[in-house]
Amino acid sequence: MGDAAAGDAQPVVMPREDVDFEQVAALRPDLVMAVTAGLDQQQYDVLSRIAPTVVPPPGAVDFGVPWQEQTRITGQALGQPERAEELVAQVEARFAEVKAAHPELAGRTLALSGPMYEGQYPFHATDDTRTRFFGELGMVVPQELDAIAGDSFYGTVSREQAGILNTDVLVWQAGSAQERADIEADPILAALPVVAQGHALFVDGTAYDALQFSSALSLPYLLDELVPKLAEAVS
Repeated sequence: MGDAAAGDAQPVVMPREDVDFEQVAALRPDLVMAVTAGLDQQQYDVLSRIAPTVVPPPGAVDFGVPWQEQTRITGQALGQPERAEELVAQVEARFAEVKAAHPELAGRTLALSGPMYEGQYPFHATDDTRTRFFGELGMVVPQELDAIAGDSFYGTVSREQAGILNTDVLVWQAGSAQERADIEADPILAALPVVAQGHALFVDGTAYDALQFSSALSLPYLLDELVPKLAEAVS
């Protein structure tokens, strides 16, 4: 869906972790979309001098704007609100179809994690954009994890607290083969019942990219590719 929407365009793809504002300026953009970003005031000031910059709505958690709202904000910014509503309706209908086909996912607890971060295990809170994908399928993040995250889109637990990640399904995001290998080699994680009993899975490759964006264009791919693996993990 994303490839078809791009048409003949060949966008410059920059590293997600460290955006080079000089490179952004060199591209001479007409608009900067930062709806899913966590810009601080200084970054916003720099970008808004390059081009009008669209940021998350007031009160939104950084990296936590629902995809529906992202799509509608983008549609307004591009002067295509009707097209945005069409996309939202299409994807919501697909979610409803998949959720109805997989009632076994409803109410299942979930921990969405990844490689160790500063010596701790990370996880994504309920309001994180990526976690919302699982939430729309009826899965839930334990309140204990959300309490640790507080007002942030993510939190971390120490190796001693790893048991908190022992949910019905443990999903690891791996952005590279090395990240996956590091997670698989961790004896503490391997000892968790959710892992030992086969209820853990990896999101990597194209699915990893699709989950990071969690847009109206990437979510249909995830529904096709990831949901069967989730269903298998809870069985």
